Amino acid sequence: MEAAKRRDLLRDDTEYERCMSEAVIFQMPQQLRTLFCVILLYCNPTKPVDLWNSFKAHMGEDFMQQVDAETAEAMAFYAIDEKLKEQGRSCSDFGMPSPTSVPYSVE
Repeated sequence: MEAAKRRDLLRDDTEYERCMSEAVIFQMPQQLRTLFCVILLYCNPTKPVDLWNSFKAHMGEDFMQQVDAETAEAMAFYAIDEKLKEQGRSCSDFGMPSPTSVPYSVE
């Protein structure tokens, strides 16, 4: 299996995880959400839900000033879906659940 990975015959999301990990250090949450959308739209990660779960707290940090962590994550997920809709796509296109409505304004 490792030999197949080295020959690029198998894919994993390591490079996208590394990219997001680096971005967490110096990017604002809104920029992280945009980067996540770019990865979804142009890089075709194999496990987008796992990538979301790894970085959802960071992508929702700006909302945590107003609401609890769970609501902040829901707001971040909703904001990501809205960004994807601007490109004619949605979270469900990537095997992710559709976001629930959020009781707060997402900007």
